[in-house]
Amino acid sequence: MSTDTSACEVSAVIVNWNSYELVIDCVMALRARTPKVRCEVIVVDNSQDEAGRRLWRTALGSGLEWIFNSANVGFAAACNQGLRRARCRYLLLLNPDAIVHEATVDAMAELLDLHADVAAVGGQLLNADGTPQPSAYRLYPGLLRAFLDLTGLRYAWLFIARSRGATAEREPHALRPSAWLKGACLMIRREAYEAVGPLDEGFFLFGEDVDWCFRARQAGWQVALAPDCLVTHIGERSLMMDRQAAISAYYQSYLRFILKHQGAGALGLRAGAARLLLKLGAATRLAALAASSLVRPGRRSDANAYWRYLTAR
Repeated sequence: MSTDTSACEVSAVIVNWNSYELVIDCVMALRARTPKVRCEVIVVDNSQDEAGRRLWRTALGSGLEWIFNSANVGFAAACNQGLRRARCRYLLLLNPDAIVHEATVDAMAELLDLHADVAAVGGQLLNADGTPQPSAYRLYPGLLRAFLDLTGLRYAWLFIARSRGATAEREPHALRPSAWLKGACLMIRREAYEAVGPLDEGFFLFGEDVDWCFRARQAGWQVALAPDCLVTHIGERSLMMDRQAAISAYYQSYLRFILKHQGAGALGLRAGAARLLLKLGAATRLAALAASSLVRPGRRSDANAYWRYLTAR
């Protein structure tokens, strides 16, 4: 990866919150496994740990741009800080717990070169054991999605949708058009970013990726998963420090998306139904975690976090 930004191709924006060691691994993998495209790396720190910042400077040296916030401004706001500094034609949002594989970033840039109607491509996320994580989605947050999640019918819906899938779904090397992409490794075309606008900072944590993809599609762009562009994603490591806050942020963002794009409905009925379905979904999740904790004690902390969320005022 060249760090010459005079004619750079990809600006990588990484937001940190209490994940200093993960950021080092993330940047080092990006440097080592991006042989073709010229990149700049912008790290935005929402934590205030001077020891962690010294660790960065020692381990990563020069060639990066740092933005040190005096408070946690939220994920979307921090991303926007980095994006405003970005100078390249493609903008890569990369989670600190995401480790790109060999030539993944090169390939994502090449795909955007080839598909002028695509606003953003997402990498295929993998667990540490190499199994795939959900990386792209067919349904936006809404009453239907909340109902399908609550009843477990989403899996039947996904089976039916996949059986009717387009040819691209059956071709492993083709881009797969999607409703929205997970933002752990998301490359955005600058023209689309400038047309659609920045991430909505009203989403403090979660939801900013689905909202941006929704707005891009509303503006006539496509978003697509690149199944051959592999990224190992550890998955929400920093959020483990406060599971209740993370759970609360997830459901708040889910509801905010519904209200923003679908409205509260007549007499607030849609908003009320959404709140009820989301609470019932959380309660169902609590019941499942509590039951599984009988044989897997490690689940007990997650169950407790859901209980605290449901009983909080």
